[in-house]
Amino acid sequence: MLRVAHVIRPGSVERVGDMKPTYIDRTTNLFGPTEFAVRQRLRAVLHAPSQATWNDAYRITLSNASHLTLWQAVCRVDSEFPSTRARRDAPWPRIPDQLTIARAIRYAVTRRPRVVSKRQKGER
Repeated sequence: MLRVAHVIRPGSVERVGDMKPTYIDRTTNLFGPTEFAVRQRLRAVLHAPSQATWNDAYRITLSNASHLTLWQAVCRVDSEFPSTRARRDAPWPRIPDQLTIARAIRYAVTRRPRVVSKRQKGER
């Protein structure tokens, strides 16, 4: 069974009681698997969403294949989430909840990039 903070739900991001890879462990960037410190930042925002943890994690690339950051993935799973920010030093108007962050991470690491054929590009 998987867990998001104190709420146990099947299909969420963190696993309890076993050592199987989690969706967070499957995140990648341009250089390969994400480093331990980066995964810890993702776990921090997942377990305790706040201005500080979200500000520390929103720019993290979750998947090299889809090139999605945490913020972009949250926008994909929550159409109401702000897609722009007034200023970098301004507080976020809204912080995503744990379930939204979990869904965003799962979406980013399981999404397959769209392959465009030569015919679709207009090439022959």
